[in-house]
Amino acid sequence: MYLLVDWGNTNLKFIKVAHLVQLNELPQDVIINRVNSVESFITYLTNDTESKKIIKIIIASVRSQQDNRALLLELEKRNWSFYIAKTSQKACEVECAYKNPERLGVDRWLAIIAAFHQFKAILAKKNETRNIGIIDIGSAITLDVVSAQGQHLGGHILPSNKLLNDSLMNTANVKTELTVIKASDGFKLGQSTSECVAFATNYMILSYLINVINQSKSAYQVNHWLFTGGDSKQWYEELNRYFDNKVNIHYQPNLVLSGLAQLFLDKK
Repeated sequence: MYLLVDWGNTNLKFIKVAHLVQLNELPQDVIINRVNSVESFITYLTNDTESKKIIKIIIASVRSQQDNRALLLELEKRNWSFYIAKTSQKACEVECAYKNPERLGVDRWLAIIAAFHQFKAILAKKNETRNIGIIDIGSAITLDVVSAQGQHLGGHILPSNKLLNDSLMNTANVKTELTVIKASDGFKLGQSTSECVAFATNYMILSYLINVINQSKSAYQVNHWLFTGGDSKQWYEELNRYFDNKVNIHYQPNLVLSGLAQLFLDKK
């Protein structure tokens, strides 16, 4: 048994898989375990009756070196074998656009790898040379484009809805709770500070997503989009409604874990 671990800015999530062969795309109904600390993760593993079956713990982490050292120290104490994923110039037939690839977050790198391999066979079969876009919506929003030949073309990074809201809610003059609304409800003006912030940040993100999908099609020949990340489902649904299913938008919440499995297989 293998344990795939994605340690992001907010949670440490992990899944158990019996085999890694052809695990380019994880089933959407796979059970995702989530904890918020190394201590909780180690407690889970210690109490789990199947932990003795673990062959390898495969980790992707965007945390600090201090956090990573703390995790690895705990694993070493218990003699668990582990593998740490890192961004490189080239892996799994994908080439990074960054001159310094280590500056590209490993979560983005793994999502790019997974997206490429999911669409490689489809694009080849259709003799299609269009490119693939990945939008990851979590603590931040990231966009990346990879070509049908495996060349990462670059991307964007911008604040998430939560970060935008927090930046305003934490100011001296704004002390209100975050109001969650749907951008698809139509254009509205807020009648409280909380609504003013929530409406505006929703419209800002929706406008950005609509614009990059339209612009990327003409500028970078992007014909397929994958939405991933903890907060991506709402926006995936919003964009499908807006484009009336005329744009190839797919929801793949476990894209980073899929890429993690693919990278580990490539390194074996």
